[in-house]
Amino acid sequence: MNIKLASIYHYLFILLCFVIPFQKISSALPNIILIGLVVLFPFVVLKQHIKRLKTPEVFVYVALFLFLVINMLIFQDIGKEINIIKKIATPIIILLLYAPITTVTSIKKTLILSCFTAIVISTLRIALFYFSETSFSFSNGPLVDELLIIDRLYLGFMCIISIVGSVNLIEARVVKYKLLLVINISVSIFFILLASSRIAVLLLLLLFLLKILYAKKKVLYGLIFIGLMTVTASAFVVNKNLGERFFYTQSNASGKSYFELLKSWEARVVIWDCGVNILSNQTPILIGNGFYGTKAKLLECYKTTIDRKEKRDYFVSKGFNPHNTFLDFLLSYGIIAFSLFVILMGLFFKRVRFSYTQTALFVSLLCFSLIESYFQRQLGGYYFGFIFILLLFKEYLPKNNRNNIH
Repeated sequence: MNIKLASIYHYLFILLCFVIPFQKISSALPNIILIGLVVLFPFVVLKQHIKRLKTPEVFVYVALFLFLVINMLIFQDIGKEINIIKKIATPIIILLLYAPITTVTSIKKTLILSCFTAIVISTLRIALFYFSETSFSFSNGPLVDELLIIDRLYLGFMCIISIVGSVNLIEARVVKYKLLLVINISVSIFFILLASSRIAVLLLLLLFLLKILYAKKKVLYGLIFIGLMTVTASAFVVNKNLGERFFYTQSNASGKSYFELLKSWEARVVIWDCGVNILSNQTPILIGNGFYGTKAKLLECYKTTIDRKEKRDYFVSKGFNPHNTFLDFLLSYGIIAFSLFVILMGLFFKRVRFSYTQTALFVSLLCFSLIESYFQRQLGGYYFGFIFILLLFKEYLPKNNRNNIH
């Protein structure tokens, strides 16, 4: 293996990890980098690299992909379905291209830097808009998503991954820049609270509780958790938009309970209700409806079940997907696809359950799977691939170097 080519290959892969969130700026750059990686791959890969991929998790995911392809070829509209099937293939490509890389630490560092850069760019875009307009509210979801470098949900998820990675690098003491990592954690938490990312706030608190369970100094982390809760509560007071997004107080409807407001304002309540109805009445359980067939049935459900015209028109114009990866597989490709994805998640948990960092990443991925159909987006396919790497691999050394580790 050519060492210079291997070094170039490594930096190209790192660059790919960095640029993925910035597709609003340059959508062609990831494809250009992928071409470079594919060209170099035969010159840097070794047999021992490919053996690293022989794991139950990879086999199950490949089986899931092959089932989707066969199902699509026989039962679904190939011309439409292929667009999403290609996104589901992305993690396989990412895993294969990662095989010659000998470290996961560089991946963690790059994802952290990428997220920090996305926060900086998004903050600048918001600041420029704020000073040029008379009013601005973080509770205005569509406007915020337009200003952020990527959608609020995905940027919040990136912040969580960045925080988990930063904590891991600090505790592992493998980096010299501890202060910078602490600053990154603080900036990420501040941005999550500032941007009023509900899911990220809840996930952040959940992961801290998880940290207490894994920590030896439980009292210390318990006190820190109380401090974090105090900061979060203060954020609700200072940032009115955060309270509006959590408690739906932007609604003018008085006298309604929280759950009534949730049903009125949270899109997923309507989407999941339609999804369950479609599953019960309109889904061939073995082969599913196809991704686009499921979308079409959801649209029909929105048209017939949403009474208020403005809300109905909004749902139809957005064409919301199932917003749950498990439900998406079940509706679109049936019980076999759903079962394989559940098995994959079970294998992930079995592998990572003794490591806080990997368990935190798994819990983050699981929660994200429950509220988003991320395979419907190219960004989601890439990030599933990156998380797959971080769950599957630890630091890798060739056999002849392992005896030097103490």
